[in-house]
Amino acid sequence: MLFRSLYLRAIDASPLSFEAMNNLAVTYGEEGQPERAQALLEKAIKSDPENEVAYFNLASYHVRRREWTPALQNYDRVLDINPLNAGAAIEKGRIYLELGRNDDAVKTLNSALAINSNSLDAYTLLSSAYEKLSRPTESKAAADEAARIQANIRK
Repeated sequence: MLFRSLYLRAIDASPLSFEAMNNLAVTYGEEGQPERAQALLEKAIKSDPENEVAYFNLASYHVRRREWTPALQNYDRVLDINPLNAGAAIEKGRIYLELGRNDDAVKTLNSALAINSNSLDAYTLLSSAYEKLSRPTESKAAADEAARIQANIRK
């Protein structure tokens, strides 16, 4: 792939090329080479430990491998760097749902909605969390809000 060779050249030219390492890691992940992806993401983090993107991508890597603890730790690091990263909070909520930690999911998804009150994903997941907690009124309210947002997206 052309992009892979360009990323490798950029990394060779500057071992601190965060963007090239991060993008190549995503490419490796998509091509089914997870070990190479993880190593590059960790290298990208070392080159720029305050860049939330590599932590987010490393968390996503762990999610694909169903490694929940390191995924949550990396999403937490994203939120430490940027407390306004609603995507990291939403993904944490998704993991909590997967783990059956529905109260944690509700709390985290409400935090995401405090950041971005128009998040279709957050409302959809929140509806599911409330449903699992046997709270049908809240579940319906979240589902209704998700439907309203979806309708506005289609316009």
